[in-house]
Amino acid sequence: MEQTLRNIEMAVTGLAGAITAVFGWMGWLVILWAGCMAADYVTGTLAAARAGQWSSQKARDGLWHKAGMFFVVFAALVLDCLIRIIIGN
Repeated sequence: MEQTLRNIEMAVTGLAGAITAVFGWMGWLVILWAGCMAADYVTGTLAAARAGQWSSQKARDGLWHKAGMFFVVFAALVLDCLIRIIIGN
């Protein structure tokens, strides 16, 4: 059991190191943002189900809203990269 936990710990540490090496601190912000979006969806679904008001149409609307947020952030990323290229040249 202890060896299994050690292997999991090493895997998580390696993954965290790889994310940091590739994306730096910005990668962690993106992961945090995605985690917050997932938590928002899960808590909204649970609250609606508890109140007996869960609707697949509302759930789809929420997912489309989250997808729109993703594309807005992606467009901002592309524009930031474009500005960095323009300033560099």
